[in-house]
Amino acid sequence: MARLPRRPPAQDTVRGGDAPLLEHGPRPHGMNRRDAIVLLGGVLVAPCLHAEKASPAHTFERGLMGTRFAISCHHGNAAEAKAAADAAFDAAEEINRVASDYIADSELLNLSRRPSGEPTTVSPQLFRLLSEA
Repeated sequence: MARLPRRPPAQDTVRGGDAPLLEHGPRPHGMNRRDAIVLLGGVLVAPCLHAEKASPAHTFERGLMGTRFAISCHHGNAAEAKAAADAAFDAAEEINRVASDYIADSELLNLSRRPSGEPTTVSPQLFRLLSEA
């Protein structure tokens, strides 16, 4: 088996010739800098191209829980977007009704007024909220 002679390392001619240069050959994964830049550019530009064709945003706002809720729906049908936002607002209102800490007759405040250690019954909504909290 014949051996090929070793090439001398490349020298840096700008800095006096004594600093070896790193030799760059093909990458084992097959991607070079140009390919990476093209790929990155495509990843960054693709959402912009899609945004032009995307459904329009419908934004709905309502005051809830002592703050302002805003829901944006991207949907081609404004009536369906409004129905979805209304359902989300209704769910937030139900949570507020059951678990508010500033509405005097909320179920959560009524529960907190009861003596600790006594069994009590709560609504399925409050039970689910407290279980997930």
